[in-house]
Amino acid sequence: MGAPSSGVSGDFVDHYEVFGCAPAATLAELKKAYHEKLREFHPDKRPNSSTGTGARVTQALLDAWEVFNDPAKREAYDERWQRHKEGSLPVAERASVRRREGNELYKAAQALSKAAGPESLSAAAEALKQYQAAISKYSAGVELDPQDHRLRSNRALCYAALKDWTRCRQDAESVVKLRPDFMKGWFLLAKALWKQGSPLEAQRQLDHGLSLLPQNAELLALGMEMAPDVEACRSEGCQRLSLP
Repeated sequence: MGAPSSGVSGDFVDHYEVFGCAPAATLAELKKAYHEKLREFHPDKRPNSSTGTGARVTQALLDAWEVFNDPAKREAYDERWQRHKEGSLPVAERASVRRREGNELYKAAQALSKAAGPESLSAAAEALKQYQAAISKYSAGVELDPQDHRLRSNRALCYAALKDWTRCRQDAESVVKLRPDFMKGWFLLAKALWKQGSPLEAQRQLDHGLSLLPQNAELLALGMEMAPDVEACRSEGCQRLSLP
């Protein structure tokens, strides 16, 4: 059997590669691999080796085990491992990783809000942290791939949940420019304008979205929800309604 890879890439050593294990491996699995490879590559097992492979592999195993056997060191190493692996990915894939991480945080925030209801201050505070963390992930993704409309759209959803309608509108405006046939962009743009007290402009944007996505159920439902304010503005000859 050949020697395992040294796991060295630049200044980074992939200890998991040295062990032949996945990062999700349990401590028991890592310990088993450690002892198996020690028995196989220990220098005493290779007295006639002229390449020093046994000594090199054994040292690599010892270095890796020192990390894996300490929970704090393994946690810190896993963070470095993740950054190193992502650094080798194309930019668009790294942005997708940030988007998926943001999605998980957004779902967690939504679940907290629904389960606890509006009366739970502690749940609201925790949901706020999750939304803010999701926004940070989406923002990191936008920096990597500014042309990915999904990152801005999902960030706009977070802003809508936090009732930050100005930022929600800004992201939605970018979304409809990047992807005019993306329903969520028009929905969020119209809703943000409406919530900012501009129902007529909201209706204009909604109509634009419906011209591209005729009979879209979600856009039509939003139009019905906005209708009383739109009619009030039209009858009063105003562009904006006073915000409560």
